[in-house]
Amino acid sequence: MAAFSLLVTCGLGVAAQQRSPEALFKQWDTNKDGKLSSAELPQNARRNFTRVDTNMDGTISLEEHLRFLKRPRKTQPRLTEEVTVLRDIPYAGTKNPRQMLDLILPTKRTGKGPMPVIAFIHGGGWRNGNKSSGVNRVTGLVQTGQYVGVSIGYRLTDEAIWPAQIHDCKAAIRWLRGNAKKHGMDPDKIAVWGSSAGGHLVSMLGSTGGVKELEGKLGKYLGQSSRVNAVVNYYGPSALLQMDDHP
Repeated sequence: MAAFSLLVTCGLGVAAQQRSPEALFKQWDTNKDGKLSSAELPQNARRNFTRVDTNMDGTISLEEHLRFLKRPRKTQPRLTEEVTVLRDIPYAGTKNPRQMLDLILPTKRTGKGPMPVIAFIHGGGWRNGNKSSGVNRVTGLVQTGQYVGVSIGYRLTDEAIWPAQIHDCKAAIRWLRGNAKKHGMDPDKIAVWGSSAGGHLVSMLGSTGGVKELEGKLGKYLGQSSRVNAVVNYYGPSALLQMDDHP
């Protein structure tokens, strides 16, 4: 199947987003006193200063910095009666919650034929985040009645090293094709959209179709293609070896 890719890369500061919290603290601590003052923080981070400085001593310690960045944050999908969400569908033949996807279907379709698919892949530096954020991203498109939405989860690097992440994403695309008829999806119109680390993964999907080493052997739809038809990379990195040159 012929595939085309629309690569859209937006935003700045990708290296900072992927850098570890400890490395960011060290970078911002310009006077090397082991604490962050408001003046040392980037402008867009200063608005959270009082929230992070929990002991109110006028500085942010490494412990406070890490506690704030790792605080639990739950995304509540803004669902409407115009969509139906099928959650936690395993695509890799495992019970691993990371290897599942959410399927977002329109309650009322505007046409009679199979619908194009828009699949979202979350970011988080390949080691944070989950698929819950993707439901909100695609709901607005799905409620038009013209598309099927998908939010794909994948194993993070604390669980499995590369290329496990792209193996998971490709298995999810194969699952979509294998179940296209059941859910009214067009297997020849699958677009993938991702931000940050998810942007990197969708670019890999768009540029490695048919690359055997990156296909993996997950799931029961190995006979299906993992190629995609369109890619939207929203500020995802591409030149990984040069990321530290562009903080």
